[in-house]
Amino acid sequence: NIVSMYEDDTVGAGAVLATLAHTKLDKMESEALDLVRRGDRKAAAALLCSPEYEEQKQVYQKGMTGFVGNARGALESRRDKDITGIVRTLAEIGVTLMLAIFAWLVAHRLRRRLADRMRTEQKLTAFAQEWQETFNAITDGVCIIEKATGRILQCNRGMTGLLKKLLSGRYTLLER
Repeated sequence: NIVSMYEDDTVGAGAVLATLAHTKLDKMESEALDLVRRGDRKAAAALLCSPEYEEQKQVYQKGMTGFVGNARGALESRRDKDITGIVRTLAEIGVTLMLAIFAWLVAHRLRRRLADRMRTEQKLTAFAQEWQETFNAITDGVCIIEKATGRILQCNRGMTGLLKKLLSGRYTLLER
């Protein structure tokens, strides 16, 4: 802000120099006006053409030139820092935005894969249930036996009933 700019020594020095010279010039000009009002135009002209008045004009100009130049430099420096901060912030926003888009894409892809997997599992479950119902609907006794060990892996209802009767002794197997 402007107040902190005056606190900068290089900017403030020109302002102080210009202010002091302005105060002296203002005092000398007021004296010249008083002289004109009293009718002493020669003394007023002499005061305004004096080396001291010219010196104060040069001091004022030097102070203003220094103040304006230093103020411009301070403002440009602050502007450059602000631009750097803005560029950094925009870069951070860009990176954050890209990461957010990437995260969304990953989440979207995972959601699609999960939905596909759930549909596949539902189809497999439905197929397994349909197969089991069909297997159990067969009235003849059917069982699935592991070839290597002879172990019964699965039996339908018809075979389960037949095995119960065999185990209870109601039926016997005829060997051929």
